Amino acid sequence: MLFKDMNLTLNKDVKKVTLEGSGIEFNVKQYLPAEEKNAILEIAMQQADQGTILNTFALDAIFHIYLVFKYTDIEFTLAEKENILSLFDILETNGIIEATVAAIPVSEYAILRDNLMDMVDNYLTYRNSARALVEQFSMFAPQAAENLAEISQNVDVEKLQNILKLADYNGENNRTNIPKE
Repeated sequence: MLFKDMNLTLNKDVKKVTLEGSGIEFNVKQYLPAEEKNAILEIAMQQADQGTILNTFALDAIFHIYLVFKYTDIEFTLAEKENILSLFDILETNGIIEATVAAIPVSEYAILRDNLMDMVDNYLTYRNSARALVEQFSMFAPQAAENLAEISQNVDVEKLQNILKLADYNGENNRTNIPKE
């Protein structure tokens, strides 16, 4: 059977959510296309990356804000989207984030959350690797990286090992070079 003959369509079901006591109503999609799911994960990771650390609080807030942006029919202006953390505070304290997450099918939310955690683990593993150090060094100091590569090609490894053995034997590797006052 050919795929085109199967007459398959994308799930466009929505669930109506009503916030108790406020009369606020909005719809929550029951499925989000893979491209939009991927966008949520990438945006959350990029915005939470602060260069030297991954801000996990910001990651969680941004992730949940984008769930509201992508899964609900609530419309936001550009001005409202400018300060993500303030918007998070408003949506969180008024129960909109909780209601949105509760209305998303469990398996749909779990896929996103599990993949976000996998991305965090992979990112942190990479960030702490020697490869990341070399890539960052070469990106921010390309001339120094070229010089380092040139110098490292000319290093006599056997002589360096002998120097290190001699330093260990004489206790030089254990000395501190703190000047005495």
